[in-house]
Amino acid sequence: MLAERVAKFQALIYRRLPQRTEREERMLGRQPVGPKIGPSRRSRRVLIYRLGSIGDTLVALPALKLIRRSLPGAEFALLTARAGAPETGVPALLRGSGLADTVIEYDVGERHPAALLALRRQIRDFAPDLLVYLAEQRGLAAAWRDWLFFRLCGIPQIVGVPLTPDLVRHRCEAETGLCEAEAARLARTLAPLGDARLDAPESWDPDLLPDEEEEAERRFAGWQGTADFIAACIGVRSPVRDWGEANWTALFTRLAARTPSLGLMLLGGAADRERSDRLAALWPGPVLVSVQPNPRVHMAMLRRARMFVGVDSGPMHMAAAVGVPTVAIFAGNNLPGIWFPGNGRHSVLYHPTPCAGCALSRCVEQRGACLAGIGVDRVLEACTATLASAPPHRSKP
Repeated sequence: MLAERVAKFQALIYRRLPQRTEREERMLGRQPVGPKIGPSRRSRRVLIYRLGSIGDTLVALPALKLIRRSLPGAEFALLTARAGAPETGVPALLRGSGLADTVIEYDVGERHPAALLALRRQIRDFAPDLLVYLAEQRGLAAAWRDWLFFRLCGIPQIVGVPLTPDLVRHRCEAETGLCEAEAARLARTLAPLGDARLDAPESWDPDLLPDEEEEAERRFAGWQGTADFIAACIGVRSPVRDWGEANWTALFTRLAARTPSLGLMLLGGAADRERSDRLAALWPGPVLVSVQPNPRVHMAMLRRARMFVGVDSGPMHMAAAVGVPTVAIFAGNNLPGIWFPGNGRHSVLYHPTPCAGCALSRCVEQRGACLAGIGVDRVLEACTATLASAPPHRSKP
């Protein structure tokens, strides 16, 4: 058994992410960033520590771009949690972005000494001389534990570990109860590297490549809704964030009555497929159900949408990243503000409750009181207002 565990963690994946060619950089309207760095000319190796899935990574985009700007010529490896299939997870999200040359994945929560030694060996093989810490806040004890582990990995310099009470917590306004966004907290921890430019749209831009835009066009081929459509994600994978099929049925029925000519694109994972198909049958206009494609292709598809409506999820953060006006339905398992979408003006629906910030994945005791407090009327009015202020068609950039 021990040998099997050691072998499992020795097989931690180094995924090489293809970088943009000079032609792709020119097509994006900019020159390649510096000469290619060979082993003998590499100025620095940087390990970036960020756990989470696609939404967590998109929230960290301004921080990742700050790291790239402040350390030109470095080779970057992202240390992150193993989650999902390679073609739909974080490695696919960062493909060609220039933000990570390598992704190292590991199983979060594994504390067996053999596993930790295997991970340490992988990190030492990369031989970073700088660690940039972008993990979510998990308390001072966890921050100090992580700092010690990375020092034992032989990394001489560490930036961004929140070793003070102020850095480890999100700042919250006493009057409004609204908390600092995770992107803003990360920017504070990285202040020694410079300004994360949270207000600049380019800080959130995933920098989609021409082949990803072309793949989006192929997926839209023959669909009659491309001229004017809304996108949605019903998000059934996380029970605490599930707004309920009855609510979605009522919303789509009433929204379709107001906008019968609009197309509808439903996004999500395999778990969303059955409910998405049932809801699609309610829509009078053209419908497209798209599940589990490459996340960057999804963003290229989302960029053409007039509006996005959905729960707190990866697709919600994707839509926000490409600047689509978003109506976001939030459960109260996190405090308000921390995971709200960035990059533009969005309509966020959050019902405060005494148990807000519970961090539960499934609500039993309160029976989902936070989401139950967000009625169909409220979401419908937010969608109507967003559609009224959005252009009728988001043409291909």
